[in-house]
Amino acid sequence: METIPYLINYKWECSNLKKMPIELALKRLSNLFNYKENQIISVSGLIELGKIYKLSSADLEHIISLQKTEPDLFRLSKIISKMDKLSMIKDIKNVKTLLHKSLDAIYNEKYGR
Repeated sequence: METIPYLINYKWECSNLKKMPIELALKRLSNLFNYKENQIISVSGLIELGKIYKLSSADLEHIISLQKTEPDLFRLSKIISKMDKLSMIKDIKNVKTLLHKSLDAIYNEKYGR
């Protein structure tokens, strides 16, 4: 017998995301993006979530500054990229600038440029 996957309610998820600190919300979003691949949340649910849940570069600035290694920064960049596809970030150009500056700082520290 085939099992029917449980679908996550995006409205409930959005209300939870708004209550969470940004660090936890980003982890939860990362899980939701993985759930999409497993068809636990629908693409339309993620699109609706993107219409409701928004972050700005100011919200993400502290999180980006905490990333001290390349793998951590790349992991965060993947999440931000998926968020951008769903229009969850208000000012993506500023976020990209922050990511580039952070990566430059990591490279300067690592390679001493």
